[in-house]
Amino acid sequence: MPAYIALIDWTDQGVRAFKDTVDRYEAAQSAFESLGVRFTDVWWTLGAHDIVATVEAPDDETLAAALLSLAGQGNIRTTTLRAFTHRQGLICRADPSAPTLSALSPSVRATGRPYLCPTSRKAS
Repeated sequence: MPAYIALIDWTDQGVRAFKDTVDRYEAAQSAFESLGVRFTDVWWTLGAHDIVATVEAPDDETLAAALLSLAGQGNIRTTTLRAFTHRQGLICRADPSAPTLSALSPSVRATGRPYLCPTSRKAS
């Protein structure tokens, strides 16, 4: 399932109601689950952002709808990043010598899973 990093900042309204932040998170967690969106981790942070969360969602549109409904309550604003693990082959795909999806066997293409770089590839 696609993973995302949400950088969350409190609005003035959110700061005034900071004591309710955990309750708001738990309510959002329940609402998101009905959409197939799941918080995998949440951190309240010091620095440029107030909260950082990792989230899984079926697709970009579903996550955008969930976060818009949350932000529409007026307590937060979000910046969302699509995240990739090393196992998803993003770097491998950027390698011109890597096989293209069409060059893979039909059984690999049919899985719909991201192509993983061959583990036997030697670094140059």
